[in-house]
Amino acid sequence: MFLDMKSEKTRHIGSCVILSLLLTLSVFTVLKAIHVLLDVDTLLVSLRRPLTLQEYHSFKDDFGDEISVFYRYGNSYVSERTRSLAGVTVYGCDGQFGQFSNIKMVHGRFLWNSDITEEKAFAVIDENIAVALFSRIECVGLSIYINGKEYSIIGVCKGSGGLWDAWTGVDRYAVYLPYGYGPIQLSAGGILFGSKSPSLLDSRAQLLGPLYYTSGIDNLAMRARMISMVGRFSLLLVWVLAFVAYVRFAYKYLKSKSASFRADLKDRYYLTEYVRKHMLVVALHLMIALASLFAFFVWFKAVSFDLEIDPKLLPVPLNDLGGWKEKLTAYFYTYNTKVTVPYRNAIIIEKIKWVITAASFSTLF
Repeated sequence: MFLDMKSEKTRHIGSCVILSLLLTLSVFTVLKAIHVLLDVDTLLVSLRRPLTLQEYHSFKDDFGDEISVFYRYGNSYVSERTRSLAGVTVYGCDGQFGQFSNIKMVHGRFLWNSDITEEKAFAVIDENIAVALFSRIECVGLSIYINGKEYSIIGVCKGSGGLWDAWTGVDRYAVYLPYGYGPIQLSAGGILFGSKSPSLLDSRAQLLGPLYYTSGIDNLAMRARMISMVGRFSLLLVWVLAFVAYVRFAYKYLKSKSASFRADLKDRYYLTEYVRKHMLVVALHLMIALASLFAFFVWFKAVSFDLEIDPKLLPVPLNDLGGWKEKLTAYFYTYNTKVTVPYRNAIIIEKIKWVITAASFSTLF
């Protein structure tokens, strides 16, 4: 009898511990995501045309490091003396673009604002281009040619590859030039605003004016919602396991209480007398149960979501995993060439993907 009671207590404690861990995990995931979102939150403004050098200097004089001005031209042709590469995206940007876009250097350095003012013909290439043209990553000091103009390589950054980079809108091959170089007249322009300064964001519309500003692309919103479903699904799994643990705990608790209630009622009281004597305890149990159910309802509303996916992504046999990967990769790389600006806010997903992955694996165990 004593061992049975001890075993029952151990199971109750275990259920409470599991529930507490699941609650802690979900709260940590949400708070971590919010912290990262606030940390890297930027506003991307698309432009009808790139800013001229004079306009660029005017904006940088007003805002300094709070903004990043850039333009982007896709499907360019880059070469060195004996090798060439097509399908390269060329960026003209300032020194802040690397920080805003979370570009990681593997060799050399990124561009500085002084490279623009001093009119340096420098270039930063990604490691995919370095390997394709030079068969190695350490190629600082060598030269590449874009539209017949020579650029000296000052840095090599981490390249993209695989499904995740395609999904988050990263270019397959990218070259970064100081603002003002490259095919600026044929490019699409943009400005990244740091949203930590509300006054900066409030004044952007007046400073840009209707001549420059253009609305965003619907495809980017669809991509953002599809990517967010990965994190939302992991939180929904946490909710399901927490709710199952709560129901199990409540069932075992009520079962043990009902057994003691029947024994107590049989020996001493009628039902009405028992309830009257323990009115406060009964009311407290009801309040806790209702509060718990309400908390789970609010929690469910926070993590529930509608499944949204572009029909172009669906392979003919839905259980073909290879077909899904090929469709996803082709879809996102294709749409990267159609948008006016890169989907740089994907760095949000890049920063929280390990938190999302940890939450997903934790729910499975």
